[in-house]
Amino acid sequence: MDVMIERSKQAPLTVHFRSWKEDDDAKLLEIVSQTPRLQSLELSRDADYKSIPVRDVVSRFIGSPELLEKLVITGHKRREESVYGRAPDDNIDEVTKELAHFTFPRLRQLEVTRCVIPWAVIPNAPRLTILKLHTLPRTESVTAQSFFEALRRMPFLRSIDLVGTLPTDDQVGGVSPIALTALQTLNIKGTFAQLHSFLRRTQIPVEACPHLGSLSIL
Repeated sequence: MDVMIERSKQAPLTVHFRSWKEDDDAKLLEIVSQTPRLQSLELSRDADYKSIPVRDVVSRFIGSPELLEKLVITGHKRREESVYGRAPDDNIDEVTKELAHFTFPRLRQLEVTRCVIPWAVIPNAPRLTILKLHTLPRTESVTAQSFFEALRRMPFLRSIDLVGTLPTDDQVGGVSPIALTALQTLNIKGTFAQLHSFLRRTQIPVEACPHLGSLSIL
């Protein structure tokens, strides 16, 4: 891996770490630290609790991710997960505030699954077209303010896929609905109240294909 990075000089990097384990930690962190060269980064953590958590990987971003077009992060799968993606609070993968410090001018695709990622942490990616967030529930709630503020910063979204990330309140006063003019596909799961709030505060093209699903809060 060291030789590959050295030979590539300053060429853009396309990286896909599938199910990394503890032995891969050092190599992975070295690659992620090459942030200005990353063009595509896909990380899928192994079910091994000893491997470095997602939050520590993201914290190694150094410099501007100006070339990054695709960022896919998958937390480790636990046997205790139910069909709704719930899991015990211990050792939960999460994407922390470091990600919000960066602007991703070319990012087109952002997918985060089996992780916790607060909407306040969603990076500034004005060219984003594909957004997929399947997050694990935590005790803190998703506020409507942070949710819709983040959504408003993504005017070119063509595909939205959200599970476990809809607001738990409806406290956004005096804000005009968000026009998702480029939207083609919509897949969201939440409680009836959450789905109603989303649809009431967004404007979706009539030709878009919406898929709504209920998500039980146990």
